[in-house]
Amino acid sequence: MEKPNMIVLWGRGNSGKTHTLNIVLLKLYKIYGACISYGSLPSKIGEDSCVILEYRGKRIGVITKGDNDQLLKNSYDTLPFDCDIYIWASRTKGNTCKYIEKHEKCKGIIWHEKWAVTERITKTGVVDYLQNKVNDIQADGIIDTIDILI
Repeated sequence: MEKPNMIVLWGRGNSGKTHTLNIVLLKLYKIYGACISYGSLPSKIGEDSCVILEYRGKRIGVITKGDNDQLLKNSYDTLPFDCDIYIWASRTKGNTCKYIEKHEKCKGIIWHEKWAVTERITKTGVVDYLQNKVNDIQADGIIDTIDILI
């Protein structure tokens, strides 16, 4: 089997990486007809997940536990199948990035930096709404990346 590609959504802690990747899972399953072959969809959008989907004849493994390299490695080691594409969450620096970069089992890594909406001085009350919109748009971009790699 050919080495898999990897897509990494990386960003600072609590920036919505898990939320965005769970949107990717839900869209692939509910809109694009992907089938779940391992794991289950999260019951809450911010809940960590480790799932394999069958999509357009390819296996896609999604791991949202990217807070440290040990969590990422443990999740990866539990996946029962070889995947064509892995999608991982990662912090912007530290051991998760080092683990991913040294991961010899992948062909190439595409890094998506996590988009964010913030307020520094004023409190308009629209940041949560806007961040949810950004997460949704970024999920579409990740799905576009998957389609290109397939």
